[in-house]
Amino acid sequence: MRRNRGELFGFLGWMLASFQILREMPVGLDAQAVHLAVLRMLRAVEAAVRRLVSVQASGMVVEPSRVMPGDVARGAGALRRMPVFRLLDPRKAFGSRPYGTVSAPRVTVIGLDDWTPADGADAVRKPLNIETLRRRLVAVQGALDDLPKQARRLVRWRMRQQRLMAAGKKRGPLSPMRPGWPPGYRVDGREAFHVVLLECDVLARRVENEPIRG
Repeated sequence: MRRNRGELFGFLGWMLASFQILREMPVGLDAQAVHLAVLRMLRAVEAAVRRLVSVQASGMVVEPSRVMPGDVARGAGALRRMPVFRLLDPRKAFGSRPYGTVSAPRVTVIGLDDWTPADGADAVRKPLNIETLRRRLVAVQGALDDLPKQARRLVRWRMRQQRLMAAGKKRGPLSPMRPGWPPGYRVDGREAFHVVLLECDVLARRVENEPIRG
């Protein structure tokens, strides 16, 4: 676990350096490529950190609380607070929406229609959300700096879910990890962060069924 945490810090350093470069780049295809590369690694690193939090929470005993420390702030002051690391994997919503939008078919007659492909500048239509990326990186850094704090949050969340289940009220999952492969992992991936993510996932699934104590 200590080795995995050190490797994740290395990936985080690369992403922070790339983010600084991205902030100074003009909007264009090059900036979009850097942005996508950071997001691709960040998604896997976030999932790996969640699994290290699960391992850290194994066997931990905390006092029950109605409000978990570090819960997402609400109201006007939320943006000024430290970004909160997301403990739960995003769940897949099967069948909730189509994979893409369906547009009307376009028929082009060669020699009659005036149609030219968009150049590189026009191809980048969606602006890059730099602030959201920054907050996610800060949240990951905060979680890696203090895994025990995130583990206490996770234990309190699981205790709250267990109380809702005992009361027969509507609840979500008890595990922070979604079924199947972890977010950001690729079966054919050969990147170093894919390997670390898989190792963290194996460690976390070994301890996820341990009883909750509090």
